[in-house]
Formats: sequence, structure tokens, C-alpha cells
Amino acid sequence: MIYQQEYFEANNILTEEEIQKIIDIGESSNLQEGEIYQQGKTKARNSHISFIGNNLQTKWIYDKFIAAVRLTNKAANWNFHHSEIENLQFTKYGPGQHYDWHTDQHIKPYPNGLTRKMSFSCLLNDDYEGGNFLIETRVKPVVPYEKRIHTILPKKNLTIFFPSFMFHKVEPVTKGMRYSLVGWICGTPFK
Repeated sequence: MIYQQEYFEANNILTEEEIQKIIDIGESSNLQEGEIYQQGKTKARNSHISFIGNNLQTKWIYDKFIAAVRLTNKAANWNFHHSEIENLQFTKYGPGQHYDWHTDQHIKPYPNGLTRKMSFSCLLNDDYEGGNFLIETRVKPVVPYEKRIHTILPKKNLTIFFPSFMFHKVEPVTKGMRYSLVGWICGTPFK
């Protein structure tokens, strides 16, 4: 499926105070190694992650992003049918840490029959180097492969929304710490 707008950028979903609260929540949660290996050998992902569940203290985060998902789904003309949001993932990348090319969609639906349809990544800071977000679009370029990979440079409070089946990556951070909040929106499989 080819969409006219394959990914969507939104600025300033959060306030400065809210960004700091999310970083504080993420840092104080049980940060774990976020390692994924390709074919059991090379690290596809090297970061630290924690999950922020939807509860009385964090409902405001979910409310903001669910509202933004609804607006984006309509504005981008994706019109995905969706019904749930997974627990949000706080991600911390230090120097040398990265996440290689991947999609967010799994091979099979979850046991509840749902599949990831839309993903988003909100950049919580931009005072680091490296760590660019790259996304591969499906639009056939005029010159083969020219402009097929789009680089999104660090910009605090920028949220990138995209269909979960699109390939994307985070380049290695070279200096400082990169913080992001990642989410996945689920619904029944595409038909």
C-alpha cells in the first residue's frame, strides 16, 4: 500500500514541564538493556528501555498521544482502524548505542488478534550528537533510491508518526544522551 504521506511530523505535543516529567518517570523506572539480535549474532539494538504503563499518574501522557494519533491518522489520510495503545516505551541511547533497520510490526497478530498499525517516536531532547532517525519510504523516486531514505534530525518535542510496517532506524549516538518516548497503536489486521 502506498500512501500520499508516508510519515507525519508533529511539533510540541508536550510542554517543557511534561517532557521533564516523562524523562524523570523513565529514568526512575526499571531501565533494562534493550538488546535485540539479528540472526542471533549481531546487535540490531543497543539501548536502555523502560515501559510506562497507563495508570492514574501517567494517564495524561496517554491522553495527549491518543489525541495526536487520532488527528494524525485523519490528517495523513491513513484512516487505520485501531482500538488500543500498547504501554509506552521510554528509550535512552548513550554514545555508541543505536537501533538498526527494523519494522514495528510482528509476523503474526498478538494472541488477542490485534496487530500494530501505527507507531510514533517523540524526541524528548536534542542536546546530543548523532542518533538521527531514518525512515525508508516506499514512494518510487525519480532516480532509483534517491530520497528513499529520509533523515530526521534531532529536534526536541518532535513526534514522528508512521505505519508500523515501515522500515526505520536510529543511528548511533556519538555524544550525549538521546531520550525518546515510543508508542504503538494496535487494531485488527489489515483487510
